[in-house]
Amino acid sequence: MLKTWSLLFFRFAGIPTCDIKLSSAKYKKMQVKFKPHTEIVGYGYSQGHHGEIFQGVTLQGGKKRPQPVLVTLPCPRYRSTAVYHGLPQQSLQILPSNKTKALRAALHTLALLGVSRLGGWLSIDSNIPVGRGLGSSSADVIAAIRAVANAFGKTLPPQTIARLAVQAEAASDSLMFDDACVLFAQREGVAVERFSAPLPPMDILSIQYISESASIDTIALPLPEYSTQEAVEFAALLNRLRQCVLERDPGQVAAVASASARINQLFLHKPHLEEIECIGRSYGALGVQVAHSGSVIGLLFSKGDREGAISARYELGAYLGSAVELRLFD
Repeated sequence: MLKTWSLLFFRFAGIPTCDIKLSSAKYKKMQVKFKPHTEIVGYGYSQGHHGEIFQGVTLQGGKKRPQPVLVTLPCPRYRSTAVYHGLPQQSLQILPSNKTKALRAALHTLALLGVSRLGGWLSIDSNIPVGRGLGSSSADVIAAIRAVANAFGKTLPPQTIARLAVQAEAASDSLMFDDACVLFAQREGVAVERFSAPLPPMDILSIQYISESASIDTIALPLPEYSTQEAVEFAALLNRLRQCVLERDPGQVAAVASASARINQLFLHKPHLEEIECIGRSYGALGVQVAHSGSVIGLLFSKGDREGAISARYELGAYLGSAVELRLFD
């Protein structure tokens, strides 16, 4: 009865409802109680990322059609934090006002928890550049979900957060799994596979195009239509990635990332990708990775190889000029 009433309330108020399917036992376990006429506060956090190590398709799990999947490269230097103040009112406000995906995520989370007649405000603070493929919206959404759940003393599992995130923004990155390395179906919110270990540590020389034309609307991008041969190549790359993650081999991880970047160059072109990789390798870079749905490019170096990364940074700065920002994440 509580579930039906709360969903009716959200529909009446014009709020998108959450279609996550849970058993009645699991749903009741998630239900929360709060004292009316009191304020509750919750906090949430998510790191950002630096694009992907892999993006392609898989036929795992008996899929009849290729399933779009990715492997995210986490970047703790980027982060989004959320603070939720729940108040006994029907409207929920978001600051800044343009963080509409985070707002939708918060409303979906309230619906999942069976909460109605509780609004208040949600604030988002993020240092993640927008539109470059660094997970800005996904990090905001995940932080918002965690903040709302935290206000009610709940810690939602990453699988639930993933589905809420896709409800809020149509496609999401796998940041809710924190540093775990997962093969993630970004439009379904499902971890298809969890690898045996996190990605091995690497330093990243970040190349970020800063013009407005370089900003990309991820959701507006059509899904790549990979050929049968490319699907075969992706299967081989995933097998290779499993092995090198198990062996903690950053060189082979970078090789997989480079191969994935080259295939996807056909679908979302990155300016000067070949030249950037060539310059990087001349200074010891292990390979190149990209944001497959953004403009950012990363040169991957062995952990602690600051000399090579700094040398590459100087040469790339001279070659690319003011069109880019160059940052070293170690």
